[in-house]
Amino acid sequence: MSQVFLLAWLILGSGYGTTNGEGGDNGNVRLVDGDIPQKGQAEVYVSTIGWLPVCGDETWERAEADVLCRELGYPGAMIPNVNPASSNRTGQQWVNNLFCDGSESSILDCTYNVSTSCHVNKAARPRCNYNEFLGFYNDNTMDPVLPDLEETNLHNMTIQWCLNQCRSQHMTYAGLRREKCLCGKTGIDYGRLGQPTRLKSLALCSGDNLQACGAGRKIVAIYPTSMGACGGQIVNSGTLYSPGFPGRYAGDLDCTWNITTRIGEIGRASCRERV
Repeated sequence: MSQVFLLAWLILGSGYGTTNGEGGDNGNVRLVDGDIPQKGQAEVYVSTIGWLPVCGDETWERAEADVLCRELGYPGAMIPNVNPASSNRTGQQWVNNLFCDGSESSILDCTYNVSTSCHVNKAARPRCNYNEFLGFYNDNTMDPVLPDLEETNLHNMTIQWCLNQCRSQHMTYAGLRREKCLCGKTGIDYGRLGQPTRLKSLALCSGDNLQACGAGRKIVAIYPTSMGACGGQIVNSGTLYSPGFPGRYAGDLDCTWNITTRIGEIGRASCRERV
């Protein structure tokens, strides 16, 4: 086994996949005009027409956002529609009346039509989730799927706050359920109650309304505490985030990651600006 040692301050963020560019193939998708890579106006490339915005009308929900985000290489959507953008361009063509059941591999596998009419004249602007997101899972308030530690934060709950709480207690998993931060050790079966088939009512975090802290009172959003850690282990492949991610980088930290690759393989790293 060969080993490579890196200082974490050399890694500014994680790599995110998007389909961008002026041209495209039929069915390509992209997010544009966003302040971070995983958020922006959703557009689909339709052959013979070009890039078209997706209408954020009443048919645009989590299933549709999940399909688009997965097509971009993310595990799904964090929030289906963040501040939908009005578009008053005369004659603008839209991908509208889009409906997915959530199992599709491409937006164009869903039902849709192309027209110059968008019911609310707003483009869909999803926020895709982080690569390390483990998923939304059903929970039981009396017997939580992450039972080892519970903290409450009524006014300033964020993903990074919960990650820090669980990480400080040497837990492996952090889960957010509204104002509750739940932590679990290695070996916990956090999926024992299954996953919800279709999410509609997200619980936005009290400390950052662009983050989702589960859904309702019985669905928890789960992340590994390695996300945003200062140092750790990566074997063969993985993502390094700046310390404290998705919060602000504290600076002046000395973090060491032990990255192990197979003998004869060449390690490659790509860096992105912290998001």
